[in-house]
Amino acid sequence: MVVTVNKNVPADMMENINQRLGHFIQSGIFQKEVEKVTQNATRCIEGLSPQVMLHPQCLDDLKGVFLLWIGGVVLATLVFILETLVFKLFLVSTGNFVLDKR
Repeated sequence: MVVTVNKNVPADMMENINQRLGHFIQSGIFQKEVEKVTQNATRCIEGLSPQVMLHPQCLDDLKGVFLLWIGGVVLATLVFILETLVFKLFLVSTGNFVLDKR
């Protein structure tokens, strides 16, 4: 366990912190919290099951990312066109056909 404190902490306070951490570890609270957080770690320690087949990456594996990107580009284009149309309709409805060109 690592605890970071300022280097200018008085010695008596540092001794108190060390004593409390010692009680915390000796009482088993620390171990209980570690076990609660790492209860599913056995899957990581055991490794991959034999049914999982590893293969090199190919374009089929990246298809979802590209489809998501294309969908975003299409959506952005549609929103841009819609904003342009709404702006032009606003100009027509207010009678401001000419923008101030400088």
